[in-house]
Parts: sequence; C-alpha cells; structure tokens
Amino acid sequence: LSNAHNNLGTVFQEQGQLARALQHYERALLLNPKDADIHNNLSTAFRIQGNLVAALKECEQALLLKPAAPHIHYHQSYILLMMGNFAQAWREYLWRPGRRVYYTKMQRTPLEEVALLPSTLSGQRLLLDREQGLGDELFFLRFAPLLKSRGAWIAYRGTNKLTSILQRQPWLDYLVTETDQPVLAVNQTLLIGDLP
Repeated sequence: LSNAHNNLGTVFQEQGQLARALQHYERALLLNPKDADIHNNLSTAFRIQGNLVAALKECEQALLLKPAAPHIHYHQSYILLMMGNFAQAWREYLWRPGRRVYYTKMQRTPLEEVALLPSTLSGQRLLLDREQGLGDELFFLRFAPLLKSRGAWIAYRGTNKLTSILQRQPWLDYLVTETDQPVLAVNQTLLIGDLP
C-alpha cells in the first residue's frame, strides 16, 4: 500500500498538484517510514514547493537509510545549492550521473576522491574534460580561468560546437576537439563539473 501512495504522490507531483502529492508521500511514510525513496520523493516535493528546510530534512533522512544512493546525494546537491551552502553542495554534486558514467567508461572508480588543487599550479599540466551537455559545459568553463591564474597549463576536450569560441580564449593553451585523439602529457585530468 505504501508503494501505491508513493506512486500516486509522484503522479500528482508531475501534474503540479503538490498539496495532493505531499499527502500521498506522507501517507506512504506512515506505512513505511524506513523507505529512503519515499523520503527522497517527499524531499523533492518540498523542494519544488520552496520549503528547502523540510526538503533538506527529508533528504538527510533518506541518506541515513540509504547512504550510498547516488540519486539522493545528487538531489541533496540541488537543495544545498538553492540554500547557498556551496561547499557541501559541490561535494554532493560529485554523485551526479554524468560523472559516474564518465568514470565507468574510463574504468575508474566513479566516486574517487577529488584531489584538492594546490594554491599555485605553476608547471602543472591539466586536461579539462566535459561530461555533460552544452549548457553545463558553458557554465563550468567559467572556472577554468582561475586555474590559469594559478599558473596551470590548460588543455580542454569539449564539444566541436564551441571550437570557434574556445580557440580565442586566453586561458586555453590547447584545444582537443571531439574528433581529435592526441596523446597529451598531463599531470591530471579534471572533469569541468568538478571545478567548483
């Protein structure tokens, strides 16, 4: 019965009927308080409603029940970003789907710890790699000039759609397009979504 209420909550949420969605999620939780996905769904409805404190509380409860659930961590990153808690939000953003797909393709551990970069990057050769869509690519590229200002040599592997714009950027030392397969000697490869 809890699944039925959870599913009804989802249907009403998708129809924009948040009050009815909340009623069904809360009923589902009364029947099954240890279901992390119900807590996460309730959290999503609260977030959409603008009740970020309640959204965060439900998301944290979901993570207590299911601590390694990527979709819940990823959802929590949005709540924290909306609340202005950027340091914690960007850590939670490491659980994003695109990052997991990228690292799986590279046969590496998807959630390996991101090494903090030193304050000076003089002599460091970095390859920045995109793993998301064009809008995210443009958004996260804003952080690349900060790496350059710290002394890094920067290569970027991105979409061909941005080639003409990127070729004119003073912070970029080398551009790798989607069709290029160069062998670059770099100290580290960073996903642009990890730059914040």
